[in-house]
Amino acid sequence: MAAAFLRSPVDLSVNAILVNTGERLVLVDAGTGTLLGPTPGRLPSALMASGYSPDRVDDVVLTHVHTDHSGSLVVDGGRSSPMPPSTPTAATSTTG
Repeated sequence: MAAAFLRSPVDLSVNAILVNTGERLVLVDAGTGTLLGPTPGRLPSALMASGYSPDRVDDVVLTHVHTDHSGSLVVDGGRSSPMPPSTPTAATSTTG
């Protein structure tokens, strides 16, 4: 990385949106977790800093299943404890 003049670690921005409906906490996308290194894996601490415990998240909605949107759902090859498992109730797909 030094040859390309990149800082180590590279600064990354990962978006995840927590929606409080008044009845449920819905997390839209879950970020990368630590799949791209330790820098972006701050979703649980960011939730805590916002006043929400990660284990209070009721639903996780993924806009698509790339690792930069779903990586926080697994840690060390297993389910991430702060993110609850759920059974999909609906799936949509568009093609063309």
